[in-house]
Amino acid sequence: MWANEIQNQLATLMQQAIDRKHGKLRDKGIDPRKALLLLYDAFGYASAEDAIAALERVNDYDRFHSIFWAASFSDRRNTTYPDEPGRNGLFLFSSDPHWNRRGTTQAETAS
Repeated sequence: MWANEIQNQLATLMQQAIDRKHGKLRDKGIDPRKALLLLYDAFGYASAEDAIAALERVNDYDRFHSIFWAASFSDRRNTTYPDEPGRNGLFLFSSDPHWNRRGTTQAETAS
């Protein structure tokens, strides 16, 4: 897949996840601005840069406090559960500037 195809498909999957989570939080009376959204990369083709680019194509992601993207797999030690594989990831978005674009993986971005 080309980067643009990956980003378009990932943006669609992210939009669906964000819309579903907004609905669930609304039904429970929870303000999304007080919630973290964790996205697990079951898609398997995206880099951190692809995930950032895809999120920029999505509506209403900024209504969450933060959105964390966990990569599908990496050869990284899992200190909490040593028998399970490690995951790299980063905050794709956060209303807290100290968290924004931070994580266990680096992303090369223009912004």
